[in-house]
Formats: sequence, structure tokens, C-alpha cells
Amino acid sequence: MRPKSISLRVIFIGALVFLILGVSYLKGFKILLSPRLLLARFQPTFRYTSQEIAFSNRGLKLRGSLYIPEGRGPFPGIVIAHGSTRLGRKLALYVVMSQRLAKKGYIVLSFDFRGFGESDDPPKFDSPEDLDFVGDLSQAVSTLTTVKGLDPKRIYLIGHSFGAGVVIQEGVKDPRVGKIVSVSPGRRTFERFFGENAPDKTWPQIRISQDMKLPSLIPMDLLYPILISFIAEAILQFPQHP
Repeated sequence: MRPKSISLRVIFIGALVFLILGVSYLKGFKILLSPRLLLARFQPTFRYTSQEIAFSNRGLKLRGSLYIPEGRGPFPGIVIAHGSTRLGRKLALYVVMSQRLAKKGYIVLSFDFRGFGESDDPPKFDSPEDLDFVGDLSQAVSTLTTVKGLDPKRIYLIGHSFGAGVVIQEGVKDPRVGKIVSVSPGRRTFERFFGENAPDKTWPQIRISQDMKLPSLIPMDLLYPILISFIAEAILQFPQHP
């Protein structure tokens, strides 16, 4: 019975090896059939340098991290707008995203909105201009355009969560912006947070004020119209810019 057991073991190992080789072959065959996958496999990886920078909007100093690929260029550029988090651009998600995009040949500017991360806090909350997040992003785009080696015809925006609504607002109005990537923008915000059956209408006010590390809550009559303006359904009524 022992020779039979050995034979079965050999057959099993042979079948397993055949299966592994077959899957590897099919994956390679799939890449050969797809020019996009083939190009992605051999796309060059760039070395890059990074530096901390600062720029201003309405008298507030905004902090950012700039990633620049090494090489002749010109390179496309991306501004990354973070979500509502105390860490701002220093959240691991945005750091890794910036680094990987730089390795792919993009000049990347990841920055902190006013009140978030390392940027200055608004000194007061008397008017919508005190929460000019769209203006912060516009100034980030202006800063990006000054970077040597940038292709001004290829400027893109990536926004996540809170920043996703801001990039759509900025992108539909700013002719310098070529493309927008909006990841998890606000949807049904009025129904979920401000509607008649909303479980806690103060949650957005508390969350954003805490993430901005403010000593007191932002007045709801000031915050409400700004948050509503970032809802994807409301923003997408705008026509495309030229």
C-alpha cells in the first residue's frame, strides 16, 4: 500500500504545480492581451524630493507638503484636499497617496485647510469668508502653478470626504483645473444630518469644530450653508467649465 500512497502524493504535487503554472500563464496572457496592463507593468518609477511649504489665503498661513519627481518634465500636477481630520495632510492615507503619485511622475501638493492640521485657525466666525475652504484650495492651485517643471495644462484635483465636496466646487469654477477625482463626497447630507428625521443635527457642527481643534463650536447658521454647498447633488447642477 505504501507505493500507492507515494504515487498519489506525486500526482497531487504534480497537479498543484500544474495549477500554479497555469494561473501564472493566464495572468501573463491577460497582460499581453491588454495594452493598458502591459504599459502599467513597465511604467517607469520616478525618484522624487519632498519639502514643506506655506502659502496664504485671506491672511491665514496654510501649510503644505510638496512632492516633485526628478527628471526633465514637464509633469502633470495634483492638489490633494484632505477630509475632516485633526491630522490634515499628515494622515497616513494622504501621505502614502502623495508619495505614490510622485513616483508615477506627478507633482503633488497636499495641504491643510484653515483650522486643520498645521494651518492657521480662523480668528473669528462672523461671515462665510472666515470658512473660505474653496479659497484655500484655489490658493493651493495657484501655488502649484509656480512649481518649476509643472505642465499647466495638466492640473488635477483629488479630494476625499470633506475635501471631495471642496474639489468639485473649485473644479467646476476654475478653468485651470483639468480633471477632478472626488472620493466619498457628501451625499444626502440634508436628509441625514439636517432633515426632520435626522438623529443628531449637531453632529456635523461638533465633528468639524473638534477636528479643527477649536475652543468653541462654529455657529450653525454659518456652517450649515457651507456644508450644504458641498453636497454632490447640489454641486453637479453646475455646467462644465471650458
